[in-house]
Amino acid sequence: MKIIQKGKWGNSDVYLDGHGDHLFVVKTFKNHSVFIKNTIGRFLISREYNALKKLSFCFGTADNINRHGKFSLSYRYIKGENLSSFLRHKNKLSKNFFVKLEKTVKEMHSCGIVHLDLRTGSNIIVSERKDPLIIDFQSYINLNLVPGKMLKKCLKVIDISGVYKHWEKISPETMSRLQKERLVSVNKKRNFWLLKGYMLQKFMKHKH
Repeated sequence: MKIIQKGKWGNSDVYLDGHGDHLFVVKTFKNHSVFIKNTIGRFLISREYNALKKLSFCFGTADNINRHGKFSLSYRYIKGENLSSFLRHKNKLSKNFFVKLEKTVKEMHSCGIVHLDLRTGSNIIVSERKDPLIIDFQSYINLNLVPGKMLKKCLKVIDISGVYKHWEKISPETMSRLQKERLVSVNKKRNFWLLKGYMLQKFMKHKH
């Protein structure tokens, strides 16, 4: 296995592993301390595995997901580059990429998952075929556990605004007026986002 990223205490190590003609991303806490891997490690691996299994039939998310013991998971590797890096190299993307990305996010929501970390391009992969792939679901929220339609809607809007943020930077002329208006509306409210990711999970846990 080839290491891609050495995780800090609260993050998994990430490897690239080959099996026959296929490559897999392996995320694991097995090399962390006994305490970390048996607490944070087991929790985060279980969370991400559950999210990926729910989304395995959605276009633009990982497939061939497998759990390897308590501390590791794997999924099929798609060759590509994260969106932030892709854009730093002055590469271009068509409207079709963002249409597919928007569709993927909406399908993800229909499966009961909000990602909550799409405004940074590091969690969006541009494949060699110029298709989007969403990765890293450590901060996701299960919408079935979120109380109230309004809060659910707000969380979905946060995800979609991530798509529109990148779309506006790359190809604003291909956005609809409604998409631009939604992005402006979300950006005005960003300073009031007090809860997201792990903070929101803790909040809901306390409320229950």
